[in-house]
Amino acid sequence: MSRWAHPAGFKNRSWELALLALAVIPSLFLLAFYFYPLGSILSLSLAPGRQLSLKSIATLYGTPYYLKTLWFTTWQAALSTLWTVGLALPSG
Repeated sequence: MSRWAHPAGFKNRSWELALLALAVIPSLFLLAFYFYPLGSILSLSLAPGRQLSLKSIATLYGTPYYLKTLWFTTWQAALSTLWTVGLALPSG
């Protein structure tokens, strides 16, 4: 017998198909709206013209504007994390 209880009126096969659908539908959503766009962005950034090139990353880290933005983002995230953890800790 399966580890999960079968609801009344469901046969074993339809219950398994329902569980499979519950796993497949969110997976397809993530594939279409998260992984595909992320892969496209990374391929455009790291392989312009279909050749792997890290020149764009070197340019990014060599530009003062982007370095300043990266530093501010990291600093702000660290400060926000410290504030959140500090407020979440019990005070007593």
